[in-house]
Amino acid sequence: PILLVQHLTQGHTTLDLSGKMSQKDAVDAIERLVQELRLSPSIATGITGQLVLDSNQIQSLPEDFLPLLPNLSGISLKKNALSDLPRSLQKSCPKLKELNLANNHLTTESLLRIPGFITTTSFFASSQSLRQLNLSSNRLKGFPVDMSTTGFPTLQVLNLSNNRIRTVSDWKQLPSSLTSLDLSENSVEDMEPLVTLVAADCPELQHLSLMHNQLKCIPPHSGLLGDYNPNLVTFNVRGNPQQAVRSNILERPCADVLKYLVNRMTPEQRQEAVNKINVHARNKARDNTCDHVPAKPMTEPQQQQEAEKAPRNESESSSELLDALRTSILDLENQLEKVSLSQAKRYAMKKSLAIERSKLIREERRLGLRK
Repeated sequence: PILLVQHLTQGHTTLDLSGKMSQKDAVDAIERLVQELRLSPSIATGITGQLVLDSNQIQSLPEDFLPLLPNLSGISLKKNALSDLPRSLQKSCPKLKELNLANNHLTTESLLRIPGFITTTSFFASSQSLRQLNLSSNRLKGFPVDMSTTGFPTLQVLNLSNNRIRTVSDWKQLPSSLTSLDLSENSVEDMEPLVTLVAADCPELQHLSLMHNQLKCIPPHSGLLGDYNPNLVTFNVRGNPQQAVRSNILERPCADVLKYLVNRMTPEQRQEAVNKINVHARNKARDNTCDHVPAKPMTEPQQQQEAEKAPRNESESSSELLDALRTSILDLENQLEKVSLSQAKRYAMKKSLAIERSKLIREERRLGLRK
């Protein structure tokens, strides 16, 4: 009855039906719920919080269910038996911030069956609000979605732990908003490509875990994450078969582990790693520029006018930007030399310095001043 739905919505905010269905009647229960929501659209649109369907042994959701709840900010379907997701998920919940699909039977193939999943037009890749995505404890052998900045503009937490992922070398980009990436309990053998991505793409990253994988080595240039990711407080690579770094070293605080790794690099290795990071950053900037919608074509006289004034204006603005960035960097470096700085202030200034240096490098590359 509708009264049951009203009660469960807790003031038209959250619809919590966790553990309310058995495997035998889950399908019928959801169908009845769909009917009730159709009869009372004001209740359906008033649910602006979570839809919680945990621990119900749900194997699938009807396509017409989620479109009835367009204002959801969170969906939790953990601890079910989902092997597929409804295609309607692509367009149903434009305001979704959290999606928890942990402990199901989802595979890479089932994700690909969602229309447009691997392109920037899919639900996951085009969501302008999604901040947390939990796909832990499923059966994924890969994560095939486009994780570019344009694809996940607001994603902060990505949990892919306890799956069957063997490689991340096919990942092209990571969202710049990412603060936590959990790949623990998988079968990843090589983390070197991931380190390059994290360093170039994720300046706000705080937590990175590849605990209990199949890593054959921990690349020394992982230590550079301390420079490129000043917010990083967790770097967990314990429980891997690699033998080059002792376990007691890996149990130290994040900053100590990164310092140990970077000290193992020769100057040549360091320069090579920095070059890889810089090349990736340059390619990413170019690709993202290419993704922009082309401007309306100009008339011939307009093109001539722009051609005459563009070099002068671009040169002047570029020179001003370079001067401003260099001044800012010099100022931050001078301030960091002060002994009286608190730890919190020093941490914040190091973060600002890393960001300013990154901006300077990108601008110098764009102008051909740096390879």
